[in-house]
This record gives sequence, structure tokens and C-alpha cells, in this order.
Amino acid sequence: MSIRAHRAITPFAIAPLLLAGLACAAVPVSTTIDPNQSKLTVEINLPLGSDSDESPTSGTIDIELDDAGNPAAVTLFDLQAVLDETIDLSINTGLFGAFNATGTSISVRYADAPTPLGPVPVDAMGDATFLAVPFATDGIVAYTATGLICAGLQGQSLPCSDTIDLALEPNNSGDIDGNVTVVGSTVTLTAALDVTVPLDPMDPGLGSFRVFGTIVATGEADSPPCVADVTTTGTSNGVPDGVVDLSDFSFFLSLWSAGSPSADVTTSGTSNGVPDGTVDLSDFSVYLSLWSAGCP
Repeated sequence: MSIRAHRAITPFAIAPLLLAGLACAAVPVSTTIDPNQSKLTVEINLPLGSDSDESPTSGTIDIELDDAGNPAAVTLFDLQAVLDETIDLSINTGLFGAFNATGTSISVRYADAPTPLGPVPVDAMGDATFLAVPFATDGIVAYTATGLICAGLQGQSLPCSDTIDLALEPNNSGDIDGNVTVVGSTVTLTAALDVTVPLDPMDPGLGSFRVFGTIVATGEADSPPCVADVTTTGTSNGVPDGVVDLSDFSFFLSLWSAGSPSADVTTSGTSNGVPDGTVDLSDFSVYLSLWSAGCP
């Protein structure tokens, strides 16, 4: 670790030159899916027909915003969308046979959680898109097939009556088209999901289950730490007190002058707010910007 202190610099003499833009602290948000506003459809597609059924959906989505007030980027950390009702599917082709299936405890989740996906940009309307999101599915689908549909399954060495454990199926990918809105500290995420699971991964043309729809989730943005608040008013005890004043500036200045790791608040030559193990003029510049702005 390299720590360089610049004791010879007079901070107040250079202060007007140091008020640069500062990157906002990332804000984690855990949202809860509202089943009254969220619905996913399960659709079965076979060469001889298709059918679908839908269910209210609950669960959670964990994201991170680059700025809680006016986000320009969002990162996905986790998604768990659970269909609350049993899914019933039925295809009846008369002389050509029938296919009936019942799905229970079906869910769709982000397969790589908690590995972050993104960040992706959020436009002026709050829209954001995650491309090729890896999805895993869970739940049980019990089915029975007759006639030509049964014959088609048997032709692929599959039984005419069986139970499919979706958790054992390979992961698939799909896009998430979302929208992020922030009112006060409340974050609302609207996300459109679309993922397809083949009946037989070795023969996608045999048929598939598709899960698609829109979910709406809300949560409270965590307040980012107030980096400028480093001590209690009138002291140098290093205990934040929710007030940003001259005591904080004085205490930080003593830390910075001593080259203390506690004064490492940004990467050298930037105002990105990411510590880099070096205490230099960039750290003082960023702290001065923070201190001048105060805290919410």
C-alpha cells in the first residue's frame, strides 16, 4: 500500500480549484414483487398445438442504483419470481391425441445470483434492458400424453406420462426489459420477463414451455453513507453525528495530513469515490466537494 501525504499544501489556498464533480455512491435496493400487479404466463408449445395459463407472481428482486435520486445505471444482483398458483395446461387435438400437464411451485430466478449483472444504462424515461440474462427454473410439471403426441415423445425416448423437475433442466437465457422510477426513497421496478425451456434440450423442436409476463416490485433505497460526516461536532473523536460542519473538515484535514488510510476516499486523479490505498490531493479534493455539499 502506498500512502503519500502532502503536508506542505495549504488546503484553503487551493480549494477553489478542487471543487470537481463527484460520482454518487452506489445504492443497493431490495424490492418485493407485488402479486396484485405482477402476473406470469406459462405456455406449452407442441407441434400439434399450444395452451397457456397464468398466475399472480410474488418474490424479490435485488438491484443497485448508481444514484438513488436520479439513476443513470442499474445493476442486477438477484431475481426470484414465484408463480403463486397451480398451472393447468391442456392440448386436445381429437384424433391426433391430447397433452395435459399440471405445474406446481414454478419459479424463475437469476441463475448467477449474487454475481452482479451490469450496470446497464437507465435512460431519461427510466427504461433499462438486461440482455441475455441467465435464468434457472424450479417447480414440478406432471404430464400425460396420448395419440400422436405420445408417439412423438416416444420417438425421442421420452415417456407418455412423466414428471419433469424444472430444477434439473439446463439454464436458459432471456432479456429483461425494465423501468426504474424513484419517488422519495421508494424505488419501483417494472420488469418484463421472457424465458423458454425446451421439453427436450436435445430436440428443441419437440416442444417447449415458455414463461413470460410483467412483474412490478417496490423497495426502499438504502441511504448511502455520508462520507463527509467523520466526527462529532466540537470533537476529534472520529464518531459521525449526522452533522457536517467545521469539526468534520478539521478532523479530516488532520487525517489527510497524517496520511491516514481513513482519508483515502477516492482513486488518484479521479473523483470516483473509490479508495485505492493512496492518500493524495485527489482525496482532499473529493472530501472538500463532499463537505461543501453536506449530507442529506
